Amino acid sequence: SSGINAEWPLRPGDELPTSDMQAQQCAILDGQDILEREQKIRQIENDMVSVAEMMKQMHYLVHDQGSDIDNIESHITDTYQNVSEGTWLLGKAEKSTKRRRKRNFCIITTLLICVLVVIVTVVVTYNK
Repeated sequence: SSGINAEWPLRPGDELPTSDMQAQQCAILDGQDILEREQKIRQIENDMVSVAEMMKQMHYLVHDQGSDIDNIESHITDTYQNVSEGTWLLGKAEKSTKRRRKRNFCIITTLLICVLVVIVTVVVTYNK
């Protein structure tokens, strides 16, 4: 702190550092600082490139998932329409089945009455 450099303590016979030597040492230290800063800047730059690449990959993933979500939404809409149509067709089939049963019942009843009339007619005719 008091202007003493790294060569302190001086030994007997050592010369006192000159201002040129001190300037050289400062320049070396400044050069090392510059190199360290450049390395840190390069590291930051590399990190930024990595982050940019991750963001690009994230963009592709989000885009692909967006397409998948659109497909799922489309399938859900199609399914809803198909279920609605199927429900309508089942109702129509149920009505048709009920009508067919009524018609079959009427036909069978009419046939039975006709058969009974024929039988009664035959029996009455033979009994005379």
